[in-house]
Amino acid sequence: MDDTLRGLFGPNTGLVDSFLVRLARASHHDLRRALDRWHETLEAAGGTPWARAEDATARAIAESDRRRAHELAADRLGDLAHHAGWFRPVPPPAAAPLPEACVEYVAASALTALLVRDRLSPEDFSTLYAPFAEVIPFDRLHDAA
Repeated sequence: MDDTLRGLFGPNTGLVDSFLVRLARASHHDLRRALDRWHETLEAAGGTPWARAEDATARAIAESDRRRAHELAADRLGDLAHHAGWFRPVPPPAAAPLPEACVEYVAASALTALLVRDRLSPEDFSTLYAPFAEVIPFDRLHDAA
């Protein structure tokens, strides 16, 4: 099926679009929770499952020929991060500004896992999506747009 029939991001366009919509609405608190969950995920197993899941995602992108879709999704995430104001200082009593590179990296990992969801094992998908599992529940992505 060509990209015009599958959508901009391939067969998982709906999931990617819904994630981006919800991510744009995420609060400072939500993003802090996602970062905290990411740190917990890494510490729980020494980072090995995360690295394995990232490798599986890279293979899935290559094998499914979704490099262009991945580039487009990354561009959308970059635009969203730039305009969302996540990284601006927030007035007290809120926490300090979020570390931009970390938030964008963790969001990009979840976004990429959604892009190739149909090509990942449930374990690899869950590992990469875990930071956002409570903030943007996977089962609610379909009704976000």
